[in-house]
Amino acid sequence: MEMGRDDARFRAWLGTVIRNAVYNHCSQATTRKRRETNAAASNPASENQPSFQPHSSITGAWFFFVAGASSPVA
Repeated sequence: MEMGRDDARFRAWLGTVIRNAVYNHCSQATTRKRRETNAAASNPASENQPSFQPHSSITGAWFFFVAGASSPVA
């Protein structure tokens, strides 16, 4: 199969588009990872704090309300 001039231009353009898309994806992934690593390193206290779980808090409060208890026991 013989490649014409128009076909060669399209393939060159497509190769450039694909190369740039892969480069952008890799750059963004690297930047995202670096940003997350820096954020975690700058705020180590947040890892030691218990995470707030609204579902369990709401469920617990609702249980004590329905059960007629005066206050929840922690």
